[in-house]
Amino acid sequence: MKRLGQAEEWQRQLDTEEVKHRAEISRREGVSRARVTQIMLLLKLHPAVLDYVRSLGPETPERMVTERNLRTIVRLGHEKQLQAARSSVRGFSAFQDEDVERSLVRDYRHVAPGGPLSSALLKHNRKSGRSTAKSVR
Repeated sequence: MKRLGQAEEWQRQLDTEEVKHRAEISRREGVSRARVTQIMLLLKLHPAVLDYVRSLGPETPERMVTERNLRTIVRLGHEKQLQAARSSVRGFSAFQDEDVERSLVRDYRHVAPGGPLSSALLKHNRKSGRSTAKSVR
């Protein structure tokens, strides 16, 4: 999503004092200050939601994850953002499940079988309906 990239670039410019304030961005970009604020608010999304949006390739249809939908979610607290994203952002739940599984598998390789992390992996796989043998490969 290009708006998130734009917000990150604007934040970088503010942080490095390349621009002094959002009004300067507004004038330079030819948009209202309110629009600059709307776009910058995307940076307040939960880190997991931000990771998902960043992971979408340029071939992803724009309608899959819309700025309007994300702006609705950003108004919520972080935990509620996750709940809202699971139910209203296409592909987020699958992304989050894969991310959890990747981290469990990565960590599992460093833990002895039967340990607490091994139990967590087994529990996660039972919950998601996956076999442990598939996940650990």
